[in-house]
Amino acid sequence: MEIIKQSKISGCFLLKPKTFGDERGTLIKPYHSDSYKALGLHSEYNEELVVTSHKNVIRGLHFQNPPFPQIKVVSCVMGRILDVVVDIRKGSPTYGEWEGFILDNENNYSLYVPEGMAHGYAVYSENTIVCYRMSNVFMPQLDSGIKWDSAGVLWDIESPIISPKDSGLISFDKFESRFVYK
Repeated sequence: MEIIKQSKISGCFLLKPKTFGDERGTLIKPYHSDSYKALGLHSEYNEELVVTSHKNVIRGLHFQNPPFPQIKVVSCVMGRILDVVVDIRKGSPTYGEWEGFILDNENNYSLYVPEGMAHGYAVYSENTIVCYRMSNVFMPQLDSGIKWDSAGVLWDIESPIISPKDSGLISFDKFESRFVYK
């Protein structure tokens, strides 16, 4: 595991896992606790999700509020996505800024998303499968988000498919963050 890019947003990293290939195919090791520790990254995850999506779906922008915020590690194991983070930490030099990363089953990158980020992604191919690891388990009472089209993100999808829940989230300009930059 190696960090191949540090985001302009503090604490967010693009990771390249160890990959091994031969005539049978490819083996990818997207998570190894000792490697995460050696890189100074959080290394204990309590929940994992696998999500399938159709082309042109946008999911997000989601986060879990304190006192149990989530660090996420996101990988696209099939297909191609634009994975996006928006800094929602009050006092951060990049508060309100976003950055996007292409994750797909060819580059095999993972995105390390620290606490205090609104997270989402746009799906660029059919039959896309995304895997998330999260530091804290999902708690519906702390689940929140900001509206997908209110933070200036350039999703590059003409007619996005959005869930009713995501369409009804609060806009960024009306949002009051519970996260503080450290």
